Amino acid sequence: MLSKTRTLARPEIVTVENGTASISLGEEIPYATVSSAGTQYQFKEALLKLDVVPTVIREGDVTKIKMKVTIENNSRGARSSSSARRWEARRPSTSARLRPRS
Repeated sequence: MLSKTRTLARPEIVTVENGTASISLGEEIPYATVSSAGTQYQFKEALLKLDVVPTVIREGDVTKIKMKVTIENNSRGARSSSSARRWEARRPSTSARLRPRS
């Protein structure tokens, strides 16, 4: 089976123990609000963002790394019945323990 994917970039980030490493990609989307003062434009971020917080755990002679991972995915949704656009935001979070290879 042929792969139809292609790697465009390999971004890397560095952090210290218990420090947050963050990387994001996205754009700002304008939206209009109408009031008695007229129409005003504001911007909302549509991002795919990854936050990682590593913690080193030493158990005797075994070293493990605990990682707290949070992914944020914000995007403009479909139009609702009032023709206004919805805003969709997803933000799952989890933790994992990894044992580095020797």
